[in-house]
Amino acid sequence: MNTLNLQTYIRKIAKQIHPDLRVSAEFTTSVNNMINVLGKKLILTAIAIKINAGRVELQAKDIKAATEVVLLPDLYKYATSNATKAVTIASSGKIEGRRVTRTEEAKLTLSVPRVETFMRDNIPKRAGRTRISKYAIVYLTAVLEYIAAETCELSGNEATRNKKVTMTKTHYNTVSAKDVSLKQILDCHAR
Repeated sequence: MNTLNLQTYIRKIAKQIHPDLRVSAEFTTSVNNMINVLGKKLILTAIAIKINAGRVELQAKDIKAATEVVLLPDLYKYATSNATKAVTIASSGKIEGRRVTRTEEAKLTLSVPRVETFMRDNIPKRAGRTRISKYAIVYLTAVLEYIAAETCELSGNEATRNKKVTMTKTHYNTVSAKDVSLKQILDCHAR
């Protein structure tokens, strides 16, 4: 099972939220590890839901159901809202005038093709032949982006509260210990 390297994108997200703060490499690595753990858990849960429904294709509704199972209600509500918006934008049609990437089309920061590769690499062999809907990929990307943004926002707030100019792994650890929803994700990572 391959891992997903989104550190460049996590840095972009952090700079969008807290443009005045620097971002340490340790911080982006920690957030990237959390996103990998969450992504794998969401994929495996979505595959189980797809198999129980007797479908061959992994759809956005499977990712949504997996998100509801894996995340606590407050994170689920905002993550699915963000993901539904991204899928709606992506399905509304092409942007006129020039070719755009799937990431630009959905107005996301995280790379949709990288998440697609991550999904394909992490589908277990026991799941059989599985097609993946393009909207399922966008949906998962948007959920992961929301979690990364939430983590960056809280960590940046913690750094500002401590009068620091750089978000570090210490701020990430402090936030993940305080925030119940993020703590739940990290508890899965520790196992």
